[in-house]
Amino acid sequence: MTMDAYRIKRALRDFRRVKTYQKYLYPGKSPIQISDACKFLLDNCDSSFLFDEIIKAQDLKILKGAKFQVWVLRRSKKDLSWILSCQQNSDKKLLIRQIVEFRNFPIEEITIWLIDKVALLPSEH
Repeated sequence: MTMDAYRIKRALRDFRRVKTYQKYLYPGKSPIQISDACKFLLDNCDSSFLFDEIIKAQDLKILKGAKFQVWVLRRSKKDLSWILSCQQNSDKKLLIRQIVEFRNFPIEEITIWLIDKVALLPSEH
């Protein structure tokens, strides 16, 4: 069940410093681990599409060797789509930008860091 944006934002503020990681179950392989807050997003925000897109992108040549990736999912101001972007933290150069069709994601924007194949929110670092 999806929670409303207010409750999600309040709950996400409580996630500080990663305590545990778990494998993200993806068909055929589990190339990343996720933090407690990312697990919360999966359980409460219908966000498996976000983590699936991050995993699929790891096979792209442009991300090979990018050990610190900053992923941002932002609602488009034009329509019901979303913009998913990735940049490498060290140079802020945009590596990926793609449109994600309508999704029932309850908050306007979320940032996920992928550091050495571990997905976490910036507050958990």
